[in-house]
Amino acid sequence: MNNSIPERFIFQCALFKNLEREVFMTHGYVDSHIIDQALRLRLKMKLV
Repeated sequence: MNNSIPERFIFQCALFKNLEREVFMTHGYVDSHIIDQALRLRLKMKLV
């Protein structure tokens, strides 16, 4: 039986959870604005 949850969705959830964990370790709490900033910074670093 195949997994009913798409593999890409599982991968994206794992990436988000990793980012959320990094934000928590850095700031001590998780906030949607901080996650947004961290994601934008990570994307900016990849594009450079």
